[in-house]
Amino acid sequence: MLDERVLIEAKRQLAFSQYSITDITEQLGFNEATNMTKFFKRHTDVSPKDFRQLCRMGLRQS
Repeated sequence: MLDERVLIEAKRQLAFSQYSITDITEQLGFNEATNMTKFFKRHTDVSPKDFRQLCRMGLRQS
């Protein structure tokens, strides 16, 4: 349940904020951006960077 909440917040931040991925990593409590990237990719099959690009292109809703 905690992973799901962190994932929702990560998606929200990536899709709607101008914060860098490093800033989002820190806000979510990960020690390093690589840890957040691995977590995110494990749950979504895309990297945070790719997810953000897809959202900005309007190809990904959640």
